[in-house]
Amino acid sequence: MPRSTVQAVLFSLVLALSLPAWSTDPVPPTVESKDSMATLLTRYLNQSVMIRLGYGEPLSGTVKSVGDELLHLGTLRGMEYYDAVIRLEDIEAVVIRARSQ
Repeated sequence: MPRSTVQAVLFSLVLALSLPAWSTDPVPPTVESKDSMATLLTRYLNQSVMIRLGYGEPLSGTVKSVGDELLHLGTLRGMEYYDAVIRLEDIEAVVIRARSQ
């Protein structure tokens, strides 16, 4: 098989595998009357969010798990080797990407 054909096949394979990441549109948040911070965050399991706390800098990362009182935020932006455990009562806002460019 010619080298250019192999390169074209490899490029097509890489492109095809990465398309789901490109084509996934963000889901805007919906808030219902019975929602709590825990139920809202549970809808975004394994998705990226920004958490605004009443103190310090906001934290951005992936929602790993949500408990009754705690949030596990993983793969923190700017600190990829770290995770955070945050008390739900300390969260003032959850910022979620709602639109693509």
